[in-house]
Amino acid sequence: NGVSIGEFGQLAMCASELGVRSILACGDEALTREASQLVPGIETASVKRGLRTDPGDRLGCEEYSRWNEAAVHLHPERARKVIMAAATRAVERLSSEDFGLVPLHPPFERVTIFRRCGDQPNKIARETHPSSFIALMNTPYRPEPIQQS
Repeated sequence: NGVSIGEFGQLAMCASELGVRSILACGDEALTREASQLVPGIETASVKRGLRTDPGDRLGCEEYSRWNEAAVHLHPERARKVIMAAATRAVERLSSEDFGLVPLHPPFERVTIFRRCGDQPNKIARETHPSSFIALMNTPYRPEPIQQS
């Protein structure tokens, strides 16, 4: 529905459809940024950041496989403390605050752009579902070549 999401977003939206709250997201800066923008009130703990700021959308599959190989990590002891603090905040808030559900607004549309691979061109798949995000995520992809204008 016009919002770019990764794996975390897909899982949080499926959970929300089932009434399951997402209260904590730990990982790299990109994940915690996505979580904060998507899930109202979620606690986050960022323990690493990628060194590339460009998402590499223009790259084919071979080039992209090497694109995001470098990151700066917190020291493991510091990372554990950051995660523990965020988890503690999330659990403490859980019984007294209503947070962690993604507002869902059907109908749902999934637009997926597939990278070019070898001599295959970029492709796009568009699928919709009138009422269920989970059903949409289980709909097979039907990619077609992107029409150049």
